[in-house]
Amino acid sequence: MLSLGLARRGALPGSPSKVVRMLFLIVGVLLLAMKLAEFGPVAALGWAWVLLPFGLTAVWWTIADKTGLTRRRAERRMDERKAERRQRSLERLGLGTRPSSRIGKPAAPSAGRPDNKPAARPPEPERRDPRA
Repeated sequence: MLSLGLARRGALPGSPSKVVRMLFLIVGVLLLAMKLAEFGPVAALGWAWVLLPFGLTAVWWTIADKTGLTRRRAERRMDERKAERRQRSLERLGLGTRPSSRIGKPAAPSAGRPDNKPAARPPEPERRDPRA
């Protein structure tokens, strides 16, 4: 259950968008853990090299915020969620999918009339003059 929710949100390796955005942070955490455990060649590295990915993460987040990249991504996600929520609501109401605009699109043929001509109107009843 947990993995399904994470995959949907894009946090698993199957969806690289989150992993790529957090790459500096992930590398920093791994290097820090290896340095503290004195594991492998990282134990011989200086602390500046181990903490460098955290600084790069802060620089990247600052640039992303200043350029509006973070805001645009958040707006796009919000719009996608809104569209999905609207679609689910329409389906639950039994309205199905409808085109967003009918302007410039030919009308879909009706099921009962293959020639797509409007049905003939019944004749209007004869009207009498109320003054007579």
